[in-house]
Amino acid sequence: MRIGLFANFYLASILFVLTVLILLSSRALNTLDDVTEAERQKHRSLQLANELFRSSEDLTRMARTYAVTGDPAYEHNFFAILDVRNGIRPRPRDYPIAYAHLENTDATGAKGNAVSLMELMRREGFSERELNLLRQSQKNSDNLVNLEKQAFAAVKGLCKDQEGNFNVPCPPRRNFAIDLLFGKRYEAEKIRIMAPINQFMLDAVPYVVTLLVLDLFPERRGLASSLQAVIGSTANGIVAGVIAPLVMHSTRALALTSLLMMSVGLVAWFFVHWRWPETGRATTAAAA
Repeated sequence: MRIGLFANFYLASILFVLTVLILLSSRALNTLDDVTEAERQKHRSLQLANELFRSSEDLTRMARTYAVTGDPAYEHNFFAILDVRNGIRPRPRDYPIAYAHLENTDATGAKGNAVSLMELMRREGFSERELNLLRQSQKNSDNLVNLEKQAFAAVKGLCKDQEGNFNVPCPPRRNFAIDLLFGKRYEAEKIRIMAPINQFMLDAVPYVVTLLVLDLFPERRGLASSLQAVIGSTANGIVAGVIAPLVMHSTRALALTSLLMMSVGLVAWFFVHWRWPETGRATTAAAA
């Protein structure tokens, strides 16, 4: 009788433990899925930030080429890129590569939905800080467009009227347009565009690195995530508690230590891509 009672108690205990383990495993898997989706969202956010950067570069290239050649196709492409970014024209379905090497082709490509870049960023759930950084960058880019329009008018031989519009015929001034688009003021405005994007990228890099590590071990994401957290916390503790106190007395020592640690990170990055050449490719495919 006692043996039977003990056996039943033993089986009930095993079933209870297994049930708890199953529930914990299910919860862990759900949490891991949430973490993975959050990391992928960060990757998509980086893609949108890169699109803002690339659109500014493409606008500059089109404006400068039009000023030098006078070919109206470049002016057309300039405004096509601008209209896509502002949600006036439908977005090309292959927008990530649509303007990479655009010359005299139609900039619109295969049509998608007309939606502004800022609206896409809001849909991705950017934080207020991230949105503010990218809003500032696009605002600076839009301000630069006014300078580029002035250069276009100079190439066409149009001057400002009393209302500030370029409608008054005047002699073409191509050299003035070229000086305007290649001058120091223009370069200073370009730097103002890139600064918020650079800060956004720096803030988002740790999330992307986490996603790359998880993609190395698709069957053991939980273990990989835990080990990465442990290693990252340990490294931060060593830097803050051991290395920083040893070098904080000297600006030169701080600079040399930062350079050394950056070099270690760069070597590690190249080693990872040499050892696991597929790193990051699964991330890009999934985000697309």
